[in-house]
Amino acid sequence: MHYDLVTIVGSRRGLAALRHLLSELPSSFSAPIVCLVESHAGLVKELQCSRLKVRWAERGMRIEKGHVYISKPDESLVCLSDGTFGVAPYGPQNSAMNPVDRFLGSAAHCHGSKLLSLVLSGFDQDGVEGCESAKRNGGTVLVLDRATAHYWGMAEPIVQAGAAHRVLTIAEVAEALRGCFTSQDLLRCAEIQLQLGELLEAAMRLSGSSMGHVTRRARDSDKLRIIVQRGLGLDFFEQFEAMPVDCDAAWCQAVRFGHRVVIPDIASEPSHPAHAFSRRLYNAEISVPLVLPSERMEPHGAMTAMFAQAHRPLPRESSDLDHFAAQAAALVARVP
Repeated sequence: MHYDLVTIVGSRRGLAALRHLLSELPSSFSAPIVCLVESHAGLVKELQCSRLKVRWAERGMRIEKGHVYISKPDESLVCLSDGTFGVAPYGPQNSAMNPVDRFLGSAAHCHGSKLLSLVLSGFDQDGVEGCESAKRNGGTVLVLDRATAHYWGMAEPIVQAGAAHRVLTIAEVAEALRGCFTSQDLLRCAEIQLQLGELLEAAMRLSGSSMGHVTRRARDSDKLRIIVQRGLGLDFFEQFEAMPVDCDAAWCQAVRFGHRVVIPDIASEPSHPAHAFSRRLYNAEISVPLVLPSERMEPHGAMTAMFAQAHRPLPRESSDLDHFAAQAAALVARVP
């Protein structure tokens, strides 16, 4: 993963977005997540919907991968150079100001370009200097958009100050974080993922499907990793996020053989890796390799449409999917 620390800040209005984001991250998510939020006594228990380990941040605690750390009520956090937390009181009884600035500034100092900071909601002007510090030190700053932030106005000063790189929806943030592109530059890849999602949705509409995904094969890899998915859910992602090219799934066959693959009835294909899983979710798939017409090389990945019932595509449906897969190939080819 490109980042070795993810920080999240938010007022009480941002807690719903935090719950949604953590519920969308797979157990394989490796970077630690440290949250300075306006918490309450039951927040850690509420966040157990996450597949990651959620716990309160304690003074002197070492920050470990695969964990989510939550600031306790009336406490603020700083990241220390030895990889542990510093904790200070924050509340009416404390005269210290701008805990978000101190928190993000300390994280920027310790992690530089390996820091990703997400602003779910803000605290008046607090956070502007911290985001500027993160950006100045090479880190990435994302702000939740108006549509999915419960009170976007509190994060607006950060955007107006030019201290954020992108304004994204919570769904876009989750997809960017869990996608395989996070080993590359998140900002560049988030833009590609947005466009890939639009292409996939268009292909699904024309084929009459409500499920599908786009996979990518990294150079010198025998695995196909999901970049974008629609309608499949996190359980599917957990199980099939990285599949060997030599397996019998349609998207793996499409890449292996370099042509469109149709599996009209997975229930009759016992060797299919999703045989048991698909009975609860989908039972047919059409997959097209992502190949640029100008290139003579192995496909970059595949675009796949899935169907709840057994399904054999009409000729027009197949040609439409080929068309969108060609556009998707041009996007995926831009990723190093």
